[in-house]
Amino acid sequence: MGAYRALSFNKPQAIDFLVAARPYLYLGLLLAIILFSLTGHLLVALFIALLGLLLSWAIKLRLSFGDIYKLTIYAMTGPIFLFMLLGYLNFRPPFLFSFFTLVYLYLASKRLRTTD
Repeated sequence: MGAYRALSFNKPQAIDFLVAARPYLYLGLLLAIILFSLTGHLLVALFIALLGLLLSWAIKLRLSFGDIYKLTIYAMTGPIFLFMLLGYLNFRPPFLFSFFTLVYLYLASKRLRTTD
């Protein structure tokens, strides 16, 4: 019990600590938002890449899943920026993001097929 007495503090000390720690809390919050956003986009890319794998089998294109996943991440770049702009306008149509990404993925796959 004696060890906890050395750690005692009062309300003004706690407020001073929180004021001093505020920039670090904001930085941590910003990093957490970026990390969760990146993780979410990579999970979406995984599901779209699975659809892209079905698409590659349908058009008889021989690509590994890793190549399709990379191509999906490239294909998501344009729709991410477009939906970021649409988010500012409070306009978010459902499934349009996936549709744009799949169209881009299909066109890129078709282009890869013609170069083989």
